[in-house]
Amino acid sequence: MHLLAFFLMLTALTIVVPPAAKVLAIVAVAYPLIQGLKKIPALTPYIKGWWAIALNVALSALGLLITIPADQLYTTNTALALVTAILAAAGVHGTVSNLSAKTS
Repeated sequence: MHLLAFFLMLTALTIVVPPAAKVLAIVAVAYPLIQGLKKIPALTPYIKGWWAIALNVALSALGLLITIPADQLYTTNTALALVTAILAAAGVHGTVSNLSAKTS
């Protein structure tokens, strides 16, 4: 329950801040949310590897798009923020080390 309240608080906060701060806030919420979902025994087998990365990217992209006002949705700044959120969501270090450890 505390995680949901934290997520809602950060989402409300990101509506009034600049795009770069929105990306940071959304990425900061998406990863702990996925870690919390992994604690649920029924979901643990499904949130691994590429599925976890896809879920992280989807949560970050949707979370960012929700915080963008409708009149700014089709701008270059929004596209750049979306690309940044997707790349940050993948987490270069964590993704590379996690996936390379499984393929070696």
